[in-house]
Amino acid sequence: MKVMMTLEQQVEEKIDALFQAYNQEDTPGCAVGVLRDGELIFKRGYGVANLEHDVPITPRTVFCLASQAKQFTGMCIALLEEAGRLSLEDDIRKYLPEFPDYGPRITLAHLLHQCSGIRDYYVLALFMAGVKFHDYLNRDEALEILLAQRELIFQPGERFHYSNSNYFLLSLMIERITGQTLSQFSQKHIYEPLGMQNTCFRENHSLPIKQRATGYGRFPLRNEEPGSDQFDMGEATHFTCTNELELTGDDGVWSCIEDLALWYQNLSVNRLGQGRPELIERYLTPGRLLDGTSTGYAYGLCVGTRNGAPFIDHRGWTCGYVAVCEHYVGERLSLFILSNTSRLLPWEYTGRLRAILLDESEQPSAPVASRAPYILSKAERACVTGSYHCPENAYVWQIADVEGRLCVTVNGLDEVELLPREKHTFEISDGSYQVTVVPGKSGVHAHLEVSRGERTWTFLPFRSSPLSEPEAQAYAGVYHCEELATTYDVSIEDGRVCLRNRNRHRCGLDLAFEPTVGDLCYKYDSWVDDVVIEFQRDPESTIYAFVFRSHRGDACERLRFERIG
Repeated sequence: MKVMMTLEQQVEEKIDALFQAYNQEDTPGCAVGVLRDGELIFKRGYGVANLEHDVPITPRTVFCLASQAKQFTGMCIALLEEAGRLSLEDDIRKYLPEFPDYGPRITLAHLLHQCSGIRDYYVLALFMAGVKFHDYLNRDEALEILLAQRELIFQPGERFHYSNSNYFLLSLMIERITGQTLSQFSQKHIYEPLGMQNTCFRENHSLPIKQRATGYGRFPLRNEEPGSDQFDMGEATHFTCTNELELTGDDGVWSCIEDLALWYQNLSVNRLGQGRPELIERYLTPGRLLDGTSTGYAYGLCVGTRNGAPFIDHRGWTCGYVAVCEHYVGERLSLFILSNTSRLLPWEYTGRLRAILLDESEQPSAPVASRAPYILSKAERACVTGSYHCPENAYVWQIADVEGRLCVTVNGLDEVELLPREKHTFEISDGSYQVTVVPGKSGVHAHLEVSRGERTWTFLPFRSSPLSEPEAQAYAGVYHCEELATTYDVSIEDGRVCLRNRNRHRCGLDLAFEPTVGDLCYKYDSWVDDVVIEFQRDPESTIYAFVFRSHRGDACERLRFERIG
């Protein structure tokens, strides 16, 4: 007779306390699940699935999993591979003959293991062409964007680069191989065999989904003219927002805690395909790059180690929904947190949740070597505070004096502490970067030299005075990118550089940018995070184009918006 495992009441109370901030009747929240030794020993909902109808979150509440969809697409590929219907060494043009021929072969393995070099349609559409997060985008539009690209970011297999395009293209291939949509194939070969009754790929954004949680964000969906800023109405305010993309493969799966438990149980005892354990072994094997190193990415899951132990995970984030699944192989422990609010980042809770379950302290970050602290005076701190931009990698650092501590906001999001070691020498609190302040002639800081290993980047301070009228008007004009079929009007308002997309259904990047260093301009936006554009000059110093800059390795700067008016 099978004995069900249960948690002690004290442990459950600690988990409840961990999520207490979201265990309210007037806030969205999350569903939490714990799978241990094949048993779902904890499942609970915190907060509200729908604020308009006061529907509470339960373990059966259905959430959008966003990028966690990739693990299901990967299993579909594994099943077709097991059945002999495809080979990972197949050229993708065997199934997508309309795809551009860039010279080197791109194989299914390159897509699967995230090393194809194909640009990310998500970056192209949302972070360059101005598609809004909550806007409608179907697969024909996404494919059209990809077919228009004239080059790869790098040679296939050269390096790892996470691209949603890879799994979107895999979904198209599954359909062409099987004659079934990804939704139909996964339903028949994954969800039904495992009893996952509340899981599906949503291929039509108007499709009703039973027990679905509504997604919420902290900021209103933006649809205003450039120059106006978004506003934060406080911690108690929530705005409805949901993903309306009709793309599957990389995204588009909706599921719940109880179904995810069934899915992760199958990673230990396989019931899919031919029922052989070799399927799971293959499925959890990461790919290899041309130099033989691991991509760390298998068939839609990140596979590696944490604190020296085998570890499998994936995260998902989209408009109004955030999710994480983590599997600690040696401990036979899986953690699931699904959220319907972009305020809650589940991966910030999994370490504490695991520590509660294992009755141990949360694993600390790698310790920084202990040194005698150097105490800065208020005047010395003032010489460091300010905003800096790195022309090489597009990073923006904003340093503030917070009650005697120097805090760095990186690219408008992450916050770390800058620890003084000597008068002009600092270290990021986690030891990842060393920073040297290079004083100017007047004694006020001129720039930062930021080092990591053998690499050093120069961060220059934002300009201290606004652009003159002639300098600002030099940027004004009409700019067009043929590969993205996108045109922006650039104007100047109150010293800021404003973009306005001529396609008024694509206004996601209609923003007012602050000129920072040289011809770089920066804007942090609550929906698209940090956005950097850089204007380009010809030998006569005339502006002839602008490019988007990215610190994420997307090679955005190779797509040029040429000045046409």
